[in-house]
Amino acid sequence: MDRDRLALQLYSVRALTAEDFPGTLRAVAALGYGAVEFAGFFGISGGELCDVMATTGLIGASSHVALETLERDTDATLQWHADLGIRDLVIPWLAPELRSDAAAWRSVAARIGKIGTRVNEAGFRLAYHHHDFEFHRYAGTTGLEILMDACDPACVGLQVDTYWARYGGTDPAGLINRYADRLASLHLKDMDGTRERGMAEVGTGILDFESILAAAERSTARWLIVEHDHPPSPPLDSVRLSLENLRALLARQPRQSMDGRDAG
Repeated sequence: MDRDRLALQLYSVRALTAEDFPGTLRAVAALGYGAVEFAGFFGISGGELCDVMATTGLIGASSHVALETLERDTDATLQWHADLGIRDLVIPWLAPELRSDAAAWRSVAARIGKIGTRVNEAGFRLAYHHHDFEFHRYAGTTGLEILMDACDPACVGLQVDTYWARYGGTDPAGLINRYADRLASLHLKDMDGTRERGMAEVGTGILDFESILAAAERSTARWLIVEHDHPPSPPLDSVRLSLENLRALLARQPRQSMDGRDAG
């Protein structure tokens, strides 16, 4: 993992991007983010977006794209992202009817595996982003295990979300370790200490980010991506705080190699 590859998932500031996408990108860059993960494009043209990215210096780390869009509009979707220099695509969500039981999971896993192969053959990388429902158990296994076991590791990776892993009853660091060689990236957000277990800015809650980042260091994750699904207002202050805290956490974290040894 390259600890300097820090990005923002733009879903965190979606209310702002819906009003002024170019202006929000400029504001995100001004906070110190060097890259973003897209969650839709709000009708902006490819040319204008390329211009904004060039003037701000932002990199397109990856992009969330619905499974149905990838299946229905494969060529156009890949071309759009190629024009933006984005080669990492992430399936962000599955509708409830696609994950109702183990059989449904096996069926959707076959679909994801098929589109993953096609994406891979076109020179892109596909990953799956989990929430909490993937950890529901079906006769000794989980939806995530069914999906990961069914798909070719060379064609379908995983985007671990630290909050949703803990919310789903799984240790985030343990999940990262389990799929260390299949990690595309991480979504980093914290959990508060209330009964509601709400989302919080990185470093302000109860998650053990020392163990999370140590595990990430030993993984194939290409990006550390800040996200807050429901940031307090103003959202730019929220994502700024997460970035500052993440940088402080990384500064205290010893560098490690893939085999777990201190890399100095």
